[in-house]
Amino acid sequence: MSIKITDWRFVAGDLRYKGFRLNSGFKTQTKIGKMFGKTAKEIGNVLRQLGLKIGKKPTEKAKRQGLVRSFRGWEGYIVDLWRVQSVVCFLNQLGMREISKEQQELNSIKEKFMVISKSLSECECSGTCAKCKIQEVIAKRQLKDIRTMRTILNNKGMV
Repeated sequence: MSIKITDWRFVAGDLRYKGFRLNSGFKTQTKIGKMFGKTAKEIGNVLRQLGLKIGKKPTEKAKRQGLVRSFRGWEGYIVDLWRVQSVVCFLNQLGMREISKEQQELNSIKEKFMVISKSLSECECSGTCAKCKIQEVIAKRQLKDIRTMRTILNNKGMV
């Protein structure tokens, strides 16, 4: 049985082989960044400082060492997946620490809330259209979730 490159796909942040999700130990800069409460751009800057990236592309050194794999994304663009264990080790050596799962969840809710808030502020209907009303309901739920997550983190002494 031979494996063809066309059998591999990168879909919605996951590497897949013939439609099956693979837990390969590789993640995008975005997903690694979320583990540390950082953006993909900040992780990219660190990878550049370590000599693992030049511009937006991984170096040959990083590829030879097996630290990165590149795949064609769903829309045809190239996606670089970084070996999580190695990148986390490098980041820890630089003094960066992973944040808790609860803090990651809180950050994710905050990001979604900010997107909705921006959308509501840009709408010209003054909150009267159906889209704005739905987004207001979602925003209120997210605010409640943010408060709940903050309470959980406070109780654990993490904030």
